[in-house]
Amino acid sequence: MSISINRITRKINQAGKIYKNTLAGRTFLVLYEGHYAEIMFGADNFRHLCGVESTMPAKDFYKKASKGVLSPSEIFFTSAHPANLASLKTDHLSDALSMITRDAFIITDISTHSRTFKIGTTDLDLLLCFDSKLNSNGNPVGNLFVPYSLRVESIPNHKFNGMFEMDYVLSKQTSSTVYDTLIYGKSAGLSDYILKHSLTISTSLI
Repeated sequence: MSISINRITRKINQAGKIYKNTLAGRTFLVLYEGHYAEIMFGADNFRHLCGVESTMPAKDFYKKASKGVLSPSEIFFTSAHPANLASLKTDHLSDALSMITRDAFIITDISTHSRTFKIGTTDLDLLLCFDSKLNSNGNPVGNLFVPYSLRVESIPNHKFNGMFEMDYVLSKQTSSTVYDTLIYGKSAGLSDYILKHSLTISTSLI
C-alpha cells in the first residue's frame, strides 16, 4: 500500500486537536504502586511523537496541527524518520495520547536501540515514552517528565525494569501548584492511598 502524505498530515492535525483539548498546558500526576511521576505536555513536545521532519520550530508545528491547518508541504521524511514509520505512528497517535487518561500500565527503565527512557505508558500494543524535563543547565527537574517518543510495538520483558498498574491520575494547569482534577481512580480511596505511601502531594481533592 502506498504511503499518503496527505493522510499522515490529516492524522497529525486530528491528534493536534486532541493534544490541545486534553493535554497541552496541563501536568498530570501518575500514582502507581506507591510511586509517582509528573508528566507535563508542552507545545514543544508534540512534534516528537509524530515521526516526521519539519523545518518549522516545534511550537509552530504544534500550533498549526492544533488548529488543523498543518499542510503536507510542511512535513517531510528522512532515513531517521521514514514515511512508512510516520504512517504507522500517526495511525495510532490519537489513541496513544489517551493512555494518560485511561486504564493503562506504567513501565520503567525502558531500553530502546537508541536510548533509555525512565518511564512510559502502554496498553501493551502502544508505548508512549517520556524523558526527564531539563532546566536551563541541562539537569533533570525533580520527577518531572515530558513526552518524547511513540512506539507502535510490544516491548519484550528484558527491555524494561518493571510494569505497574496505574492507581490514580490527577491533573492541574501547569502554572498551578495544586492538583485539582481526578482523571483516573476512585476518589474515595485517594486520601488513604496518599497517607499509606507517605506521599507529599499538593491537591485540593482531599
